[in-house]
Amino acid sequence: KLLCNSRKEKGLIMDNVFSRIIGNDYAHLPESVREFHEVLNATYEGTAIVKGNQNIISRFIRRIFNFPIPAEVTAVTISISRTTELDKWNRNFGGRKFSSSFAQNNVGKVFSESFGPFYFYFSLSVKADRLNWNFERWSLGILPLPKFLGPKIISWEGEGENGGYRFFSEAHFPLLGELIYYDGTVFRKSA
Repeated sequence: KLLCNSRKEKGLIMDNVFSRIIGNDYAHLPESVREFHEVLNATYEGTAIVKGNQNIISRFIRRIFNFPIPAEVTAVTISISRTTELDKWNRNFGGRKFSSSFAQNNVGKVFSESFGPFYFYFSLSVKADRLNWNFERWSLGILPLPKFLGPKIISWEGEGENGGYRFFSEAHFPLLGELIYYDGTVFRKSA
């Protein structure tokens, strides 16, 4: 009970979209990952490496969604607002701002990440102190899209250097190749 009260005093909520999906394995995550998913409203700052295919279609899609452009090192800011039912992450990679929302799916242990009209569905697993996002399917609104046309995604979270929150995401699309690749570490900004 004391631990719960201490977490509440820090503005953390233990009941969140990610903890409900992960279940008992949530307790095995590094503290920096749990805090990132429990903080109600916060800003994180740090840096990331960004890579991606440079063909004209990939650059066009990155421009439409304002996804990060490749850079050896770029400044990153992630602002989080959260309720027990919904996460919203506003990201800024070197001036390229984009947002997505996360909600638990009504069917099973899956959550959706929405980018505009596109929804990407993931299950979660905890292995080797990492929270792994396992791509399940995608859709355009309520219209399911064929999985074979969808991305091959590798995405995980863990503890970075000096106890920071580390994130990694890589998405390869058929014909486009590597559209997104970023690997970074951020720290919670003091209020």
